Amino acid sequence: MHHIYETDAVVLSATPSGESDRQLTLFSREFGLIRVTAQGIRHLKSKLRYSVQPYSLVKVNLVQGRGGWRLTNAELSLNFFSLLCFDAPRSRILGNIFLLIRRLVQGEERNCALFDTLVAGLRFLVTTPAVSLPTTELVIVLRVLYNLGYIGATAPLSSDLLTGAWTSTVLMEAETHRGLFLRSINESLGASHL
Repeated sequence: MHHIYETDAVVLSATPSGESDRQLTLFSREFGLIRVTAQGIRHLKSKLRYSVQPYSLVKVNLVQGRGGWRLTNAELSLNFFSLLCFDAPRSRILGNIFLLIRRLVQGEERNCALFDTLVAGLRFLVTTPAVSLPTTELVIVLRVLYNLGYIGATAPLSSDLLTGAWTSTVLMEAETHRGLFLRSINESLGASHL
């Protein structure tokens, strides 16, 4: 009998597989980026069908077997897409951030700090005023790159900006040095060759 692992995860993507299965790409708190098979999840009678939608935060139970990870249970915590689907600028930012995570995070490696940063940033994205959206995206990307080691904590990147709580002060600080931060982000992404 296999051990059942429970972890929080963000569903980055879901691809149909076979007649009723779905291949999920999850960024989990405990295991990093994993690919999971959800058997029978596309059946109309499946109880898990609506729990693991793309762009959602879920608590999942997984089993690791010879063929890889398999989903045994899932509980929806928050569906970011359903909250933002009628807000085009926020939806675009959400898609960009998830694409960045899929692009930069490689393999099964635990990174709790990155997971917590991502979830806190997405929660802030849902509530931030529309005028602050570009700066919010900038700070989320900076924090993701910092947690992955692509950007160091050098001046003017303060520890509050990179790891602090999500406040309007952080956004004002990021807005003051916007050009410098955008240059740092572009250099980091260029150096990654991904």
